[in-house]
Amino acid sequence: MLLRNSFPDTELFAAAARGDLVTKDGILQQVNRLVGDTAPTEEMIQKLYSEYLDLPLLGDVVFPATMDPKGTMATSMQGELSEIVTRIALRQPADMRTLFTTRSVFANADLAPLYGLAPTASTALAPADLAADAPRAGILTTGALLTLNNRPNRTSPTIRGFFVRERLLCGSVPPPPAGIPPIMDDTMGPPKTIR
Repeated sequence: MLLRNSFPDTELFAAAARGDLVTKDGILQQVNRLVGDTAPTEEMIQKLYSEYLDLPLLGDVVFPATMDPKGTMATSMQGELSEIVTRIALRQPADMRTLFTTRSVFANADLAPLYGLAPTASTALAPADLAADAPRAGILTTGALLTLNNRPNRTSPTIRGFFVRERLLCGSVPPPPAGIPPIMDDTMGPPKTIR
């Protein structure tokens, strides 16, 4: 059943047995009942976006001990992105474009320093708003997606661009032309951009 990503419940089976689902009003009544209970829908949305955005891969990331002393950063990042998606999809009057423009995040002791927010000792994710002039907005600048679409030792706009093109825009990226030399990590001299 699409509305719950599950099989029909007892009440829906009973409505079908009574013949209620052969009329538009009967179907609408059952749809409204099913949509009114948001818990199964929230779970379905969270699973869909977790898989779509590769969030389970955060569990494979080894964060520096100074950034993640308790070993909970990956869980916090995954939980934050799930909360953002669920809030925009189900709890506020917005469309899905808001995923890319929102300045609202969910932060806890792990994520507050990452977003430049006031420190907190709480492990629970709580809503917070980023400053209007903050360099972050939307899910593409969350810790989760930046972590998943980067290299461990340097930034990678190419990996992030590949993710946007293939995953979000449903396009394809051809392989690079032959003869492109690898980018070497050069620690000598002034810093250089990846470009």
